Amino acid sequence: MTTKPHGALIESAPANIREAWLSLSDKQRALAAALPTAKSNEAAFLTAGYAASVARKKNQKIPQAVVDVAAYLAGAALKGAVLGVHEVLGELAHSVRFDPIDIFDENDCIKPVTRWPEHARRALASVEVFEEWTKGKDPEFLGRTKKVKFIGKVEAADKVLRALGAYAPEKVEHTHRIEGLSGLLAELAATGADTGPGPAASRRG
Repeated sequence: MTTKPHGALIESAPANIREAWLSLSDKQRALAAALPTAKSNEAAFLTAGYAASVARKKNQKIPQAVVDVAAYLAGAALKGAVLGVHEVLGELAHSVRFDPIDIFDENDCIKPVTRWPEHARRALASVEVFEEWTKGKDPEFLGRTKKVKFIGKVEAADKVLRALGAYAPEKVEHTHRIEGLSGLLAELAATGADTGPGPAASRRG
């Protein structure tokens, strides 16, 4: 079975998708691969190597086998792009465990990012670079100032603990507000209190 460039995906696909793939020509396979990311059917046909005259045909009929394979490839790509819970927690763990000493050299200067350990790079939130120049007609370059920001440890730790269920369930208190005299009378009536005129029944002899 020729499955390149989607060999692994097609080999592990359901039987009906593998059969559909086998029934397609090379161009049709290319079309199935192009459809999930193309802006239009015309663009997909052009990417697959079809002539412009073919690609621009209105109401172009696409074989069902091509549609089935394209749908499978699109779903597989989406599944691969979604991060799992464990992957997200793993990324947050880099921020929780991050030690700033790992990015400084012996002179207390920040090392180039290429020399940072992996866990430090993955804890990085942003880098801003500011260039400094002298003022005047012919400004001269003075140097660069780098502003490095990391994902907050407290925020990362809080997200990890919540995901692991380490916090006790939050208690929510519900309050009932009685609006005016009518609300008070309705509340008393609902609880069985004596609200009629004269002495209360509980005090009658």
